[in-house]
Amino acid sequence: MYRNDLFKMLGLIAIEILVLMVCVNVQANEASFPNRPIRWLSPFAPGGGADITTRAVAGKLSEYVGQPVVVDSRTGASGKIAVEITARARADGYTLMTITPSMVANQDTALFVPITQMTAQFYILVVHPSIPANSVADFVAIAKSKPGSLHYGSSGIETTQHLAGASFGLSTNTVLTHVPYKGGAQAMADLLAGQIQFLFSSVPTAIPQMKAGKIRALAVTSAKRTTLMPELPTVSESGVLGFEVNNWYGVAAPPKTPKSVATYLNTHMVRGLRSPDVRERILADGNEPVGNSPEIFAELIKNTIARWRVAEKAARVKN
Repeated sequence: MYRNDLFKMLGLIAIEILVLMVCVNVQANEASFPNRPIRWLSPFAPGGGADITTRAVAGKLSEYVGQPVVVDSRTGASGKIAVEITARARADGYTLMTITPSMVANQDTALFVPITQMTAQFYILVVHPSIPANSVADFVAIAKSKPGSLHYGSSGIETTQHLAGASFGLSTNTVLTHVPYKGGAQAMADLLAGQIQFLFSSVPTAIPQMKAGKIRALAVTSAKRTTLMPELPTVSESGVLGFEVNNWYGVAAPPKTPKSVATYLNTHMVRGLRSPDVRERILADGNEPVGNSPEIFAELIKNTIARWRVAEKAARVKN
């Protein structure tokens, strides 16, 4: 009997030693992080806003941590390919992924570890010159008089542009027809050609066409007027009370990534976002650099999911 008890005791001691060794090894790995290249998945096409921001911040991160940060473009399926790769990756901080509102609202990224919000970006409600509207109120009146006749484009199904249009229709009690494209540039091309009637456009895509007089801007989707174009009212102050749509680019890590690693990455990314050259590059692309804590970013993700789920359900977004 005593012999059996001794074996049991020795077994428990062995397990405790093994657990302690694993913990020590994990802590040692975290302490030496990073000691090899970091892979950063970019779910969107090279040259687009998300990719530009990713590469700018990745370059600074590499400079600060002393290891290569390799941007890996994995486009397709509205980001699902990159999401699946990141979900399967080891939770050690060596795999990162750029995320956007549409990704967190429509894909299983809730368990991912948020690092920081990199940027904030508003949209501009623009219409084709053939639409006799000089204000949001005019536009809503036209939409109500011709249900379903006004078509809007987006950069893809269930992207932020799509959900912005669906939310606008819901908020104004109008029937609007969605036309998905493979990218925002294609949607703008069809707007210019008169194939669609309006668009919630990104700033860089809209401004050149606005200056050329090829499209008309009615309002911005931010909560307040912007310093970039203070003459434009917000959609909310134009009568659609509470309407606000902001795109953003953030970065997340696989589920269960250690908090110490997330904090380390956050510190250097925020530092990079505040550097003059990165700020200038992001501002030139029509975005506002942010750089916040993982906790604040997590709250933004939570609110984004709640807002878009309501919009999807109420507007019955299915395509």
